[in-house]
Amino acid sequence: MNNLINVIIISLISGCLGTGMGGIIGSLFKNSSNNFMAFWLDFTAGIMLSIVCFDMLKHAIYPLVNFRMNIFFVIAWLFGGFLVVYILDALINRISIKKTKSPSSLIRAGLILLGAIAIHNIPEGMSIGALAKSWQTDMLKMAFLIGLHNIPEGLAISLPLIGGKMSKLKTFLISLLAGLPTTVGAIMGYFLGSSSIMGISLSLSFASGAMLCVIFLDVLPSANAIATKKTNVLAIILGIILGLVIIFK
Repeated sequence: MNNLINVIIISLISGCLGTGMGGIIGSLFKNSSNNFMAFWLDFTAGIMLSIVCFDMLKHAIYPLVNFRMNIFFVIAWLFGGFLVVYILDALINRISIKKTKSPSSLIRAGLILLGAIAIHNIPEGMSIGALAKSWQTDMLKMAFLIGLHNIPEGLAISLPLIGGKMSKLKTFLISLLAGLPTTVGAIMGYFLGSSSIMGISLSLSFASGAMLCVIFLDVLPSANAIATKKTNVLAIILGIILGLVIIFK
């Protein structure tokens, strides 16, 4: 029971603090340049790639030190996670937004982003919960990395809301809300991971596929749409390096 409480507290801090900080930054730096935004998004993508490739998938394949999960099982659930988020992303993109600069349309865009990011945060939380039973240190590292990558998500939500003349307090509270599903996912991952070795592998594989979908369908295209620079590639590499340092330190 204490372990579950720790998972809830850690996932709340990781999810809400990250998006909340992004909301604060968006309020303070609402006129940030496109190049800065693109660099930050690509840096985030690099961190997320490190999390998936060097940490989550490693534990999905080796849920126990001396036990190796069937690689096709891992691939199947990774594809499943990718497919679920792909479908959700397609459904969200079908929601029409008027392409005007009016305050109401900007607020509507921010709220739709809130829904999309909230959905994406569920599989991220699953990765925290799935690591709780066997790898406490790795769980804390995962929570830190996810919290770090949640900052630009909060930023992405806050900028259109601020542009739509919403108050800074309301913007901050809405950005904070986007992190709550991380805890929902963490609880799901905890019970799946506690049920069996297969449950650990399943939840981590599914969450890995979901996060890869977010990286390649949302984060990187968003950065490329904002600004195309050679420094974007540098930002991805720096993000991967930071992820490696934190994971293997």
